[in-house]
Amino acid sequence: TAINAKEVNQVLIKDFKEYLESTLNGEAPATYFKRFKKFLKAATKQNVFTVNPGLEVTIKESKGISKEILSIEDLQSLASTECKSDQIKIAFLFSCYSGLRWVDVKALIWDNIDLKNRRLKIKQSKTGHILNQNLEGFTFETLTRLFGKSKPKNIDPVFQLPSFSYVLRVLKDWSRNAGIERNITWHSARHTLATNVILYGSDSSTASEIMGHKNLDYIQRYVHIVDEMKQRALAKIPQITL
Repeated sequence: TAINAKEVNQVLIKDFKEYLESTLNGEAPATYFKRFKKFLKAATKQNVFTVNPGLEVTIKESKGISKEILSIEDLQSLASTECKSDQIKIAFLFSCYSGLRWVDVKALIWDNIDLKNRRLKIKQSKTGHILNQNLEGFTFETLTRLFGKSKPKNIDPVFQLPSFSYVLRVLKDWSRNAGIERNITWHSARHTLATNVILYGSDSSTASEIMGHKNLDYIQRYVHIVDEMKQRALAKIPQITL
């Protein structure tokens, strides 16, 4: 629904902020709100607004990214738990090992896959950056099995996925049935890969390449998360006294 610039005031902006915080999790609310504020700033410079209506409205950045991360034990629980949709189950676990965003795994076609050379190559929708990574272990076995079942054409989608809203509902039920009492979204898969890549020994540069980032800034947050996880693990060890 279109709205007039005169309707864009602090009340509307605060309502939008609260909507983002109530419907999204992790860093998403702050990310989208910052983009919205950049639009307001640009519109003010072009005299659409006399005064920037969003200047005093701020949003708190979430520090809860680690809650969205799935451990290897969590992944095994999901793999062992029945899901309402086999395609959603396979595609989500595939993303946990490939790091593909929802929009990219949804758009993935067999032309992006080279099973002979065990490669996945796709232009990421969000960044435009070409992701070119090895297919190893779970990802290679999954694609080999899917290809063998259907013998698809190059233009065929790898996964037959429904709407995003339906996927989120299935993820919620599936993860709860697997005993995971956290708000798991598709982006949790990407967080999971980034964290596990570092947790299991890769340096920041290698992790950044695997994730398809253009620089190292974004990957540093996962380095900090892994450090926190190690500290918590050490703190859980029963102590002795002398």
